[in-house]
Parts: sequence; C-alpha cells; structure tokens
Amino acid sequence: MQCRIFVPIALVAASCGGVDDEMEFVPELDPAMADIAEGKADRPEDVAAASFTWSADEKIPAFRQGDPAWGRRRLFNSSRCKTLSKSGCAVTAQAMLMSFHSGSKTTPREQNDCLANRRMHSGCLIRWEGCRAAGVKYLGTGSSSLSKLAKDVKNGPQVAAVAARGRTRCHHFVLVTGFDKPSQRGRSEYWREDFEILDPATGSRRRLDAYRRVCSIRRYQGNR
Repeated sequence: MQCRIFVPIALVAASCGGVDDEMEFVPELDPAMADIAEGKADRPEDVAAASFTWSADEKIPAFRQGDPAWGRRRLFNSSRCKTLSKSGCAVTAQAMLMSFHSGSKTTPREQNDCLANRRMHSGCLIRWEGCRAAGVKYLGTGSSSLSKLAKDVKNGPQVAAVAARGRTRCHHFVLVTGFDKPSQRGRSEYWREDFEILDPATGSRRRLDAYRRVCSIRRYQGNR
C-alpha cells in the first residue's frame, strides 16, 4: 500500500496508516493518561520549579486538556475531530505558550476557537504558525537534539513531540519550560531528566523523562 504525502504550508501529514517521527499527527492519549486528563485519576505531583536552573514556568498557566471548561469541545469546533480532552494536547500546549508571550491568559478553548475561526488547521491537524501572540515567530520543526532544545528554551518555551514508554511513535505534545545544566550532575551532555515540562495531559509540572523519547520540537521565538 502506497502512502500519499501532502504538504499544507507549515505542516506535513501522512494520508494513510503510520506516522513518521517528523510528520504531524493527531495526538491521542494512552488510557491511563486519558483518565488523568479527564479528572478520573489523580495527576502526578508537581516537580518544584526551583529545582531547575532556568524556568519560565511561574509565568505560565498550567492548563489540562481535559478540563471541564473546554475538554468536551471538538478540535477546531469540527464534528469530524476528536475532543480536546482526547486529542487537544497541541492546542493546549500552544495556549500555554501564547499565554507566556502575551502576558495574559489564553485558555485552550480560546486558542481552539481562534484556530478554527482563522482556519489555522488542516482537517484535524493544527497549523503551528496560527494564532500567535504579537511579536512571536514560528520557526518551524527542529530536531530532537537536547542541546539545541536548551538553547531554544532560553528564548522562551518550546513545544516537544514525545512518545510514552511502550510507544515507538510520537503521540503527544508537551511544553518545555526550563532546564538544568548537565554540569550540575557531573555530565557534559543533556539528558531528558534535565528538562522541565508542563504536560497538557496532567496539567502539572514534570520532567521530560516522564516520556520515553523526544521526536521533534516545534520552535518559537518571542520578544520576552
């Protein structure tokens, strides 16, 4: 079976089974994480922001994609798409990112409405350049290099595509908000445990090593 590829502006998507690591995908949570997102199970405890050398976390509202205020709304208000609770991590991560850069709270519901009204999506796939705060540039998809991620995070939070333990392909997005210097742990290279994230699935602050691997980064540059 051949897989046809189409490229709508700032995203790349596959039109048949299987998702390449560098392609966009409609995310979907594992059952255990879905229960946390919908408030059916306790969320993980927050990691202390003070434990990171550099952190923007305190300036960012921690949104949970399954929050009752927006969790049942459909992606891009389309009946063809899944709900924010099930597949809204990209929109939720972007809402937190824009809240940081604008200095005012932008909820996932507001971000979703904006993306829908401005048609900043292709089917059920987000267009990452859409509905940006003033002065924010979308720089495209970057590699999974953790050293490059640390440099980008100094300019503001970044969105990472991640894969959970037991998964071979990416299925979730988180917002990377801070990091530790590896030298503090006697290393010269960055590890996932060195990075702080806000996780749309749980609405909590975690370390990036909560996930098995990073596949790629959606890179942004702001003026803060």
